[in-house]
Amino acid sequence: MGFLNIHFAFAGDGEQFKTLVKSVQSLPNVSLLGWLDRFEIFDLLNLSHVGLVPCLSVVDAMPNNPFKYLSAGLPILSSLQGEMETIIGDHNIGFSYKSSDIDTFLKFILKLSCDEKLRLHQSQDAASLFRNKFSSKIIYEAYANHVESVASQKGER
Repeated sequence: MGFLNIHFAFAGDGEQFKTLVKSVQSLPNVSLLGWLDRFEIFDLLNLSHVGLVPCLSVVDAMPNNPFKYLSAGLPILSSLQGEMETIIGDHNIGFSYKSSDIDTFLKFILKLSCDEKLRLHQSQDAASLFRNKFSSKIIYEAYANHVESVASQKGER
């Protein structure tokens, strides 16, 4: 089964970067981009079709990358467990898989690659979810309301 029409681009230079370089050096459909500034990340997201979150996760960990992907309207393929897994499932914005389950990962890669209609629908849902629930305007407004509520409760004592 060929995957040469699917290209994986990994950005960042975290602690696993050196191991990843050795693991993928013979794969023609994998690019390791290293550290990117915010403009380069923006360009990469605009060229991408899916946001990949391949993490050995701590349950309910919420890294920033899924929210970057949502803001760019990208469906998410994630191995995160817990809350992010629930968000993905509840809002039809991608797929979740267990980090050790390569067969399910490949199934979802192929599904997203072959089913453009599904991918576009999930992309629209991802962008909508971000605008309505996770944009900075929504988050900061909710946080300010929470702080005001806590402050007013202390004043009532």
